[in-house]
Amino acid sequence: MPYEFTIDSQKNLIRETWTGRVDLVQMKESSEREWAHPDYRKDMDMIVDFRQARMELTADEVWAFAVWFSERESLSKFAVVVAREAAYGMVRMFQSVNAAHSAGRSANDNARVFYSLEAAENWVAETPSVK
Repeated sequence: MPYEFTIDSQKNLIRETWTGRVDLVQMKESSEREWAHPDYRKDMDMIVDFRQARMELTADEVWAFAVWFSERESLSKFAVVVAREAAYGMVRMFQSVNAAHSAGRSANDNARVFYSLEAAENWVAETPSVK
């Protein structure tokens, strides 16, 4: 499994860490596993670390995942950490599509892409949640 996640209900935070190859099936699987977890609830903050991952999704798959995800999930703050510009672009596309399909929320209000895990953690901890 190329991902691990933890849910900290006290901090209202989901953390995902991805390694190796990442595809559409795995992205959906990780979401479904988190939603089934007993500590999960909507409107949690999320930090996703893709620095050790290889994104193997096409633009169409990113689009499809963003639509699928936005129909099922409601995040308060969403911080994604990447190591490469290609992944940065994919995440920005996800943000745009997700925002277009999320009721009234702008991608810039609740989502950010970072090259530093520390910067992502600071943003989630210091920025008021957007509901």
